Amino acid sequence: NLLIKNPGLQENLIDWIMEILGPDGNLVCTSYTKTYNLNSISKDNIFHLDLASNDGAVSTLMLKHPKKFRSTHPTASIVAIGNNAKEICSNHTPDSPLYSPWKDLSKINGKMLIFGCIDSNPGFTSVHWTQHKLGLSKQWRKKPKKGIYYLENNQIKLYVQNEIGGCSKGFYKFYEPYKLSGKLHFGKIDSEKALSIKINDALNIEEKILKNNPRYALCDNVFCEKCRTHWGYNKRDIYKFYLAHFGKKINKY
Repeated sequence: NLLIKNPGLQENLIDWIMEILGPDGNLVCTSYTKTYNLNSISKDNIFHLDLASNDGAVSTLMLKHPKKFRSTHPTASIVAIGNNAKEICSNHTPDSPLYSPWKDLSKINGKMLIFGCIDSNPGFTSVHWTQHKLGLSKQWRKKPKKGIYYLENNQIKLYVQNEIGGCSKGFYKFYEPYKLSGKLHFGKIDSEKALSIKINDALNIEEKILKNNPRYALCDNVFCEKCRTHWGYNKRDIYKFYLAHFGKKINKY
């Protein structure tokens, strides 16, 4: 919303942020791209470094920046600008876990920022890396069915997702423990609310919670097929999901 309301800000936003970060700073953003069903994928569906992202305005602006680097992961790429940008991106390849950049960013004591979309953004992506670290991401009960082609050494290869991020609409639940820890910072950019937390602080809080309760990050929607039926650690909700759908059908008559 902030960037839509202020077209002039779009032209200078990235340089403005980099000026604040200074010569040793880094700006990193997700630049995820579309995946395709394996039974209908075309060899025209190829990931490349100039492929547009579906991750919002900041990602789009960064991908247009002349000093940007982008990782080569075919579905979960990141885009970065700054002192360590090339190194951060080079570590994230088709063979890497989807969310491994958060591990690298934790090593340089990075911070996460959400602004302009707090009400629509479900939370910080660090939760996905915590789920991976705890082995929760591997408990997807269905065989991966999506992927995309990519180029490597001038050869076209097929990337098949072997790890699923799943639904992230329950990640907002971590805001409260972040806040209670005193680690979550609130502010404003122009008139828009902003949230910030150090990656290591977020990861420590998430790991403690998810170790004791892997279901904590699930969303509240009883009709969400991903959260209710697809995770091996949440089999208890499967029958509730089908009962809810059965009840919905009954109510139509």
